[in-house]
Amino acid sequence: MFFFLRALWWLLMLPIRLVLFVVGLALWVLVLPLRLVFAVLGLFGPGRLLQLGIIASLGYFFYRLVNDPAPGDGSAPQAG
Repeated sequence: MFFFLRALWWLLMLPIRLVLFVVGLALWVLVLPLRLVFAVLGLFGPGRLLQLGIIASLGYFFYRLVNDPAPGDGSAPQAG
């Protein structure tokens, strides 16, 4: 008799548990980007990320400076 009552209680609680599981999973997925951002900040620190950003932007500036043709020198393909 006790097993029957436990099985009945388990069946009655199943939809509630499933709803709570889906809500928890949705919240976990929604918070993933925030967790990734704070994990990177915690791993490297804001100062190190700023340094990396400055170095990357300087490198991109010099890359464009060297590889972009000057306007009007004839080496760039003309549109039209």
